[in-house]
Amino acid sequence: MLDKILVPLDGSTLAEMALPYAAQIAIAANSKEIVLLNVTEEGDERQANVEQGYLQSQISRLKDIWHELDIKAPKTSTLVVDTESGHTPSEILKSAERNDIELIVMSSHGRSGISRWLMGSVAEKVTRAANIPVLLIRSSVKRPSDQPAIKHILVPMDGSHIAEQALPFAIEIAIGASARVTLLHVGQILEPGPLATRKINEAKAYLDSISSKLAEKKISSTVTFRVGNPAEEILQEAQNADLLVMSSHGRTGLAKIAFGSVAWQVLTSSQAPVLMIKAGLKGDVPKHS
Repeated sequence: MLDKILVPLDGSTLAEMALPYAAQIAIAANSKEIVLLNVTEEGDERQANVEQGYLQSQISRLKDIWHELDIKAPKTSTLVVDTESGHTPSEILKSAERNDIELIVMSSHGRSGISRWLMGSVAEKVTRAANIPVLLIRSSVKRPSDQPAIKHILVPMDGSHIAEQALPFAIEIAIGASARVTLLHVGQILEPGPLATRKINEAKAYLDSISSKLAEKKISSTVTFRVGNPAEEILQEAQNADLLVMSSHGRTGLAKIAFGSVAWQVLTSSQAPVLMIKAGLKGDVPKHS
């Protein structure tokens, strides 16, 4: 499902924060290849050679990570492409499509709070328009070690088919990383009474059924309930997670995604890395059953 991973790098320490996570996801998902991409707007052959050398040095870093973990490393390759000024997001997406990429891993500037910190950045444009999953790591968090542990995965579930499309990805990573999963449901505030009791029981039965299926796959999971604003409650729970995996409505195009959804609010504020699955794109992913 995540056989081929693309990591856009621009030579900055910020962008390189994505590398350890790409390395860990590749291990967990048993990926076949990681492609390091540099998009240059210089139009200069000499500069392209410099960038190629830089990417090779980052491949050496990846190999050192895998060597320390004593695991079989996936294939690695580099790609340097030239584009017009301001077209970097489009070129990243085109490179992903041309190379059959199944996951883009990248980092971005960020500010705390539910805000539009991604707006105008390359990462924001790529995440908005990508028709494949994007793992986004915020630059405002402490620089990760070369071996960030993914031992706790949070998956928000609201009972919809859209939310369920995150499950196969969470399952694949959880199995490979031996991670536990928290299934989170955020309910609306209701007056105490039969309706509130029924809603709680329905949500519990739904999440328990998913938890049972995870148990069949030897994945440890817990079910958690919160009441209140969905984005705020997810962000609170995500403080204890190493990775947040969730789905969102989506349409292709660099300017066609509304930022009003819960998923996008979470994406712009989460301190934990967020693996965003754009629901309904590139075919439906298999359901957890």
